[in-house]
Amino acid sequence: MNNEANQPAYILIEPKDNRTEVEWQYSIVYRKQGGKFSCYIPSFNIYFSAKDEAVMDKKSEALTKMYLDHFVLHSKGGFKALAMQLHKLGFKAKDDALVLKRILKDQKIVKTKFNATSSLTPEGFNESKSIHHQMEFEAA
Repeated sequence: MNNEANQPAYILIEPKDNRTEVEWQYSIVYRKQGGKFSCYIPSFNIYFSAKDEAVMDKKSEALTKMYLDHFVLHSKGGFKALAMQLHKLGFKAKDDALVLKRILKDQKIVKTKFNATSSLTPEGFNESKSIHHQMEFEAA
């Protein structure tokens, strides 16, 4: 595995003025099979394939962005739904119970960094790389 894959996966949510910024980092593990790449993003439990590394990077960015976007912009629960899903995937915040209470019960978005806890990598995925992305959501 590449050293850059040792970077821990995280999702940082930070409210700013009338918008909320979301920054995230994740690792992709992959194997080359018959001229294409089989890829897996352990922290999001997402599998996909790509014809080369450039496509792998673009697809992983699009898939993780769509995943986050779905909960924040396209579900009734918004950040509440995202917080619950991240918790199910094993992402934990410092003072996790207090943070979840603020988001779930008090409906208050607070600056929070959710760190991925250990995730298992399927056998046969020998290569890996870390990807860092940042985006903003407009929140009312």
